[in-house]
Parts: sequence; C-alpha cells; structure tokens
Amino acid sequence: MTGYEKSIIIENLLNEKKAIDVKIVDLDGISIIADCFVVATGMNKKHIETLADYCEEALEEKGEKKLRREKSNEWVLIDFGDLIIHIFDQEARTKYSLEDLWSGKLK
Repeated sequence: MTGYEKSIIIENLLNEKKAIDVKIVDLDGISIIADCFVVATGMNKKHIETLADYCEEALEEKGEKKLRREKSNEWVLIDFGDLIIHIFDQEARTKYSLEDLWSGKLK
C-alpha cells in the first residue's frame, strides 16, 4: 500500500471520528521525509490521543508497521515511513502551520 493510499484511509477515518480540518499534504518529489502527511486537529488532549489510537489500529489491521509515535501535550505524531500523521490541538496547529510550510502540495 502506498503512502497516499494510507493517507486516504486515515483521512476518512479522522473525518468519521470528528477530527477537525483534516488535510493530506503530498510530499512526493519534494521531500525524502515521507510521501504524505495527514494533518488534523483534535478537540482536546483525550480526543487527540483517541484519534491517534484509531489511526494506528486502522493501519496495523492492514499489515502496516508503525515506526514510531511521539507525543506532547499539544501534538501526536505517528510515523508509518511513507506516511506521517500529525494530530494537533488548535493552538499548535496554528503555531506550526504545516500546511502553509508545504503549501501548494495539499490534496
């Protein structure tokens, strides 16, 4: 499964689970970090953690292996190699503005 195919699964899941402003950022051809980011906002810390758990479970059920998961009080990052999932609180989403950093590559 490609990073983009994974990102579609995660985008749909996050929307279903009431994440806010879910975006896919296409990094193909411009970065070696990953093929895609999925960026989303959770309503609070518990919601962010729960969304991250759902994302992990959904891809692991499809045989995908997580490389790492990092978290802070405002952000959870899950690295699946060719896909990196970022789930922020609203303040951090605005502060880091990953979509603007990689503008022009939104899907």
